[in-house]
Amino acid sequence: LTTAGTYKGVKPLQEFELPADIVKTVEGRRGASFNPWKTAQNYRTRLHELLWLEEAQQAQHTHAYDMVRVEVEPVRDYMDANGMMNCLGPSELLTRVKCESLLAEKRPCIQRGDKVIASRPGDGTSRWEGFVYIVTHNALLLLFGTEFHAAQPTPTQMNLSFSVERLTHRLMHRAVDEVRLSVAWPSGSAASAPSADGDTSEKLPDEGDTIAA
Repeated sequence: LTTAGTYKGVKPLQEFELPADIVKTVEGRRGASFNPWKTAQNYRTRLHELLWLEEAQQAQHTHAYDMVRVEVEPVRDYMDANGMMNCLGPSELLTRVKCESLLAEKRPCIQRGDKVIASRPGDGTSRWEGFVYIVTHNALLLLFGTEFHAAQPTPTQMNLSFSVERLTHRLMHRAVDEVRLSVAWPSGSAASAPSADGDTSEKLPDEGDTIAA
């Protein structure tokens, strides 16, 4: 019997938190001569900032679906997109929120995996974190811990705040850090570029700066 060796190449995935002022940083420096692909030396910096801009825009769209005083109820079964009834286990519960205005086929929209924070109206101390499990044309099915339903009467009204799923963006940020600049910039100018562990704090040029071709 041969035991497979343990893979030792696993790296922790950094958070790559969204900078609070990313939109102001980029928009404040955008000019007619703006070129996001100036040199290999700022390639990573620009891609990180473009990814953060995309995430900031998605977050703005997602927060537009925040709900106030909506009725939520626990369910043990649901019908999927194929019309099949799915039954949960005896200790499993989903939370259903009816919302006729949500259309799953439109974008931007709340999507599976997005995070949701639930709180009682008028109560700023109790908050529960969950995730979007299923989006249909007229309802959301949310997944919370078992303590969420134990603490609520049935049915009950809650405030819901949504935020985008960040795993995809974090993986793209890591890919930017690990890109081989000799491949992205085959002209040979990548030799002096910073490494994946180098400083990525460079900002975009001020408006009016001359951008080399």
